[in-house]
Amino acid sequence: MNIPNVKHFRHKVIERAKHHIQKVSELIYENGDPDFVDERKEPEEPKEESFFESLLNFFKK
Repeated sequence: MNIPNVKHFRHKVIERAKHHIQKVSELIYENGDPDFVDERKEPEEPKEESFFESLLNFFKK
């Protein structure tokens, strides 16, 4: 019965996974990820017009 070298096999699997992750990361970086949401930025909320701005806009029309 031939027992495989588990340590070698585990190392090989980890290296393949690292390589795969790097390739996928490069593709996402180059092409952009459509599902990416940058959580560092706060979503922009529409600014409310002040009373003065609303009067100006009313008279400009």
